[in-house]
Amino acid sequence: MDLKAHTFNKYPAGQKYDSGDKAHFDVKNGLIQTGIAYPKSYNATKSEAFAKNNIDGSVIEFAGHKVDFDIKQYKLVSININ
Repeated sequence: MDLKAHTFNKYPAGQKYDSGDKAHFDVKNGLIQTGIAYPKSYNATKSEAFAKNNIDGSVIEFAGHKVDFDIKQYKLVSININ
């Protein structure tokens, strides 16, 4: 199983670095970019424990930072996890 670095749903929740911010998303962990690092991850030990610049809700972070289509023309309908 692969977990993306900033897809946890609550901050703080045991992350070693605490910026003083609070955040909670009503989604399962691991599905979308929330900007919140998993509590036992490397990112949770430094300022990226809560990375506000990573709160974009993307589900296909794997695509990188550039795509060859206009994302505004598409809508996510479902996610299938096997």
